[in-house]
Amino acid sequence: MREFRLGVTCFAIAIALSSCGSVKNETIDFDHAIKEVYYNKVDAEGTAESSNIVVHLIFNEPLAVQLQQLYFRNQINAVVKVSNIEYLVAVKPLEPKTDLVLDGNSAKEYGNKAPVVMDPRFKLEPNQALLQYKWNDVVHFYKINAVEEQQ
Repeated sequence: MREFRLGVTCFAIAIALSSCGSVKNETIDFDHAIKEVYYNKVDAEGTAESSNIVVHLIFNEPLAVQLQQLYFRNQINAVVKVSNIEYLVAVKPLEPKTDLVLDGNSAKEYGNKAPVVMDPRFKLEPNQALLQYKWNDVVHFYKINAVEEQQ
């Protein structure tokens, strides 16, 4: 009898532990039709390196989800609602890399910082973006292909 209870207890624990791993995050398809996605370069200081990028997201109808962020060109930026169907994302230029001071006198090299190398959070092509949105208090992601530049 004791062995039977031990066997049932072990079986119940095994079932409980295996069911923990099978709980999956709720996923849905982004069923809102995107009418148009494009970006413009807005020249901030007269140089190509300082150009801000403004991404335009235009939908066919008002959304039932809350758009939060857009991951584009290795940057995450907030999505701003312009109208019921139009959203904008401002992508600021990356900080310019500073040169290292190399000198025979090591005192002049004081203040050089080692570069911080970070892998991108998502592996995307330059013309792809990842839209983060919230639906039923759950965060989801949607990959947008073919984000083209428009003049």
